[in-house]
Amino acid sequence: MTRRLLSILVCLLAALLLIACSQPTPESSGKKSDKFETDEVEEESFESGPKKQSVTDHECTVHIAGQEFTGLFTGTLNEDKPEGEGKFKSDKLIYTGTFVAGKADTGKIGGFPLTIMIQGTVISGIYQGDVASGQMSGTGSFTSDDLSYEGSFESGVPSGTGTITGFPCSVTIAELPLTGSYTGPISSFQPEGEGTFEADKTKYTGTFKESTALDGTVSDLALSLTIAETSYAGFYSGAVTGGMLTGSGTFTADAVKYTGSFEASALKDGSIENFPLKVTVQGTELSGAYSGAVTGGVLTGSGTFTADAVKYTGSFEAGTVKDGSIESFPLKVTVYGTEISGTYQGPVAAGALTGDASFTSDSLSYTGTFSSGAMTGDGTFSSISASITFQDHSFSGTYAGQTAAFLPSGEGSFDAPADAEGYYLSFSGTFSQGALGTGTLKTNYCAITFGSEETDSRTYLGTYEGPLTDGALSGTDCHFSGTNDYHIPFDLIGTMVNGSFDGPATQTYHMPDGDFVFERTYSNGATNYTTPCSFVANRMVAVEYGQNRIPVATYNFIKAHEQAFRYGGDTSEVEALVSDVTYMQSYNDPAAYAGKVIKVEGASFYNTVLWDNYPGGYALLWFTLGMPDDDSHAVWLAVFGTIEEMTALQSQFSKGQTVNFIGVPLQPAYPDDTNNIYQEFLCAKLY
Repeated sequence: MTRRLLSILVCLLAALLLIACSQPTPESSGKKSDKFETDEVEEESFESGPKKQSVTDHECTVHIAGQEFTGLFTGTLNEDKPEGEGKFKSDKLIYTGTFVAGKADTGKIGGFPLTIMIQGTVISGIYQGDVASGQMSGTGSFTSDDLSYEGSFESGVPSGTGTITGFPCSVTIAELPLTGSYTGPISSFQPEGEGTFEADKTKYTGTFKESTALDGTVSDLALSLTIAETSYAGFYSGAVTGGMLTGSGTFTADAVKYTGSFEASALKDGSIENFPLKVTVQGTELSGAYSGAVTGGVLTGSGTFTADAVKYTGSFEAGTVKDGSIESFPLKVTVYGTEISGTYQGPVAAGALTGDASFTSDSLSYTGTFSSGAMTGDGTFSSISASITFQDHSFSGTYAGQTAAFLPSGEGSFDAPADAEGYYLSFSGTFSQGALGTGTLKTNYCAITFGSEETDSRTYLGTYEGPLTDGALSGTDCHFSGTNDYHIPFDLIGTMVNGSFDGPATQTYHMPDGDFVFERTYSNGATNYTTPCSFVANRMVAVEYGQNRIPVATYNFIKAHEQAFRYGGDTSEVEALVSDVTYMQSYNDPAAYAGKVIKVEGASFYNTVLWDNYPGGYALLWFTLGMPDDDSHAVWLAVFGTIEEMTALQSQFSKGQTVNFIGVPLQPAYPDDTNNIYQEFLCAKLY
């Protein structure tokens, strides 16, 4: 038993001694790094020859693609070199795969520092991906500060098939070569497929084929385009189709901006802003800017053109003004032979100033029709020189209003200041072919005829203010001021018809002893007096030669009592009016006895004269009588009644016959050739 136990103990001791001998001593291996104090090593064979060990985080040196790396290895060591499947890590590098004699053979790697050359440019970065036959071959990615590539590699060199970011390359966009940075798929190191390219401000996103942009969108592509036969350098943003600028887009060159469709890198249909353009309007060339439609690559369609203050809005055809409207266009027009400079505002037809428009200058404004830049004269003037004839006098002045062929026609006003003869005229109302129509007239050259051929008509030239109807003095409140044959000024206000007073009127004589105002009625210019006495008294009020004028008070008395003095009938009414005045007293001072009635007896009949041309069938029978107290004085005595009554009365008297009468004294008549002085009596009543 004891012997058996001893044998077992000897065997165990021998085994322990063998294990201890197989471990390296500090003297044989040197000082061990703290980093690997936890390494575990498993002995695989105690036979003589190569020894393999399985290790974990074992510090060792490996070779990857010709580069030597020291790090931690987990896997199998063969003669202290990684062999077979294993994992190696060093700083940021990690490799997982197979090893052959300490060299990475086939597997996956990350963080591998790699220097590559792409289109002649050396780039250093980090590789991550497949390892085959000890090289960076297969599918992987490469990342540097400016570039990243993901795709196929062969022996550490990108094969050119994959996806790249920040790839410095040259591409062609719309036949324009550009150098910049590409992101997207590549084939043989050429952009191929859907990607993005940037160069300075230019950015393209879309498809590529062999480094040529095919279909996508681009922004800020610098190029030159032809617009209206002029080349402009600017920037395009918009569609790219089939490798050309085709589709919707914009082109900007300084202030010029086009928005619309493009075809084969040329403008097609759209709109443009601030395009420098020269146009011709009414033969005048203007330099300015066009904003509007572009059709088929030319300036055709609706648009606006501005040149300083001038602005045209309308249609264009190939950059030529057609039909529209224009503002503030400088224009010279001729009015009555005078050239006037101003501005035109209105329609444009086929490039000419034609249609209803307005013209403004310092001296006048006109709104009306134009034909090829010339006024037709059919419109409205604010002020225009004109000559107008009224009655037989021509007036030169200024007209404002509607015209036809430059002649005042329609509503307007005309003002002619005093001419060399002192005559003026102003009129506001309607005109017809340069003649006064209907409105309000004021002039100091107006001739009006009063009376008729039967009643001693007279024409006075004076001042008229009032209505005008169809060129004639017609209407109510017609005011005429004149001076009669005896130099007495008067005013007449009433109704006129066709140049003559007709109807009720008020006449005022401005006499030395005061204004004489009376109401009267006219018929075609002739006064319809109540009796012939009223007519004669009215006439004599306005007489101013010698002493042959009666006072106003006398006229008023006669007008109030004239019917009482009519021939025939009762004499009691006039008897009651008789005053204690002799005819000699009234002769010496007629004004002091105005309106007095005198009774005379014993006058001697000389002769009679019949006046029978008064309205209403009335007549005056004038008696010439010798006064009873003094034959050197005679009396003119007027008796009134109907024509039949006065004719019959005239036949009843013979020379020397005694005549008794009651009458209203007028005034002493002027001396005749015999120096006889006559006393006139009106409204005499015989008894």
